[in-house]
Amino acid sequence: MFYPPPPRKNLSGWVLALVLLMGTFSSGFSQVGSVTIVGSPNVCVSSTQTYSIIGTTCSTANWIVGGGTILSSNNISVTVQWNNSGTTGYISVNAYSCSPTPAERSGFLSVNVIKPPCDIKWIAQGIVNGKFQYEFEADCAVANCFQWSFTNFNDYQEISRSGRKIVIRFSSTSSAVVCVNTCPIDCQPPSRQPFCASNFPNLNM
Repeated sequence: MFYPPPPRKNLSGWVLALVLLMGTFSSGFSQVGSVTIVGSPNVCVSSTQTYSIIGTTCSTANWIVGGGTILSSNNISVTVQWNNSGTTGYISVNAYSCSPTPAERSGFLSVNVIKPPCDIKWIAQGIVNGKFQYEFEADCAVANCFQWSFTNFNDYQEISRSGRKIVIRFSSTSSAVVCVNTCPIDCQPPSRQPFCASNFPNLNM
């Protein structure tokens, strides 16, 4: 006995409806693109650096910084003061209403915050015999001898020195410069360039 095949169902309408539904569903999610942040990836602690986004123009940008403080920012750039030495800081940005598309973009940059090889600290100790007395300390890498020089210190007099510290007296200063040169651990002649500091506040108490 012959049985006719079942009638074919028209699936084209269902397929079209499914395609339209998927298109409507996916259109609710915006595509997030990337953006490049340019600026120095290696910075000294306490330094101030500016970073910018390139390759696109955006109406707004939200900047986030780790290891530093945002001093100012806008839709193009951010200015950061780096605070934490010996760490890996970072800058991230989420930008919106960008052209060309994608309209939403994000970027990330790792920043190595470096402590200078040597730093000079100073402490006012008072006035002795009519002169200012200060203690200077060399905060440097491993070394066991330190050679100091003092420029533009009037009536300079060395009082004492011990390890990384030196105590001096002077009557006045103008554009003062302090330098220290460190020796290798065996204290042979200096093998490094001297480190100098001149950004002192008014040393005269």
